[in-house]
This record gives sequence, structure tokens and C-alpha cells, in this order.
Amino acid sequence: MSQCGTHGSTRDKGGRRVYARVGNPVSQCPGQCAWPFHQPIYGPQNPPLVSPKGDVGVDGMVINFATVLAGTVTNPFHGGYFQGRQTHPWRR
Repeated sequence: MSQCGTHGSTRDKGGRRVYARVGNPVSQCPGQCAWPFHQPIYGPQNPPLVSPKGDVGVDGMVINFATVLAGTVTNPFHGGYFQGRQTHPWRR
């Protein structure tokens, strides 16, 4: 599971429910989850961008939320993309 954010689904009596979770990038993994507003842990070590709102955590969280939301909408049950047989999804 990603520290930055993840999505998935669960089953209960009402059926399948989709969820999304986004973490706090400053406390969990700023060099990975708050990029480009924080120095990356790997790759080019150029100065990071200035956070638009002045809060690296919130601005990094917005990027992560958009990414997780796009994944939740396009592939909510992690079974939408296959390579070959249906038992081998691209993403789990």
C-alpha cells in the first residue's frame, strides 16, 4: 500500500463500497509524497518548487488526492485493466 494514498473497495451487507485514503505527505514521506514541493528522496536534486498556498503538506495532499480520485473513478475495483487472461490484472 502506498504511503501517499490508495483506493480500493470493500463488501458489506449493502454491496460493494469504494474508498480512497490520502495521507499527510509531510509526516509520512515528504521526499516522495510532497514532491515537487519538497526535496525528492531520489532523482535530480534541484530546488523544490514553492508551494502555492505556502503549506507543503496540504499542497502535496491535493496532488495525491487528484491521483487517487482518478484511480478510484477509472478502476474502482482494481479489475479494469488486463494483460492476457482476466486473472492477471495490470494493477492490484
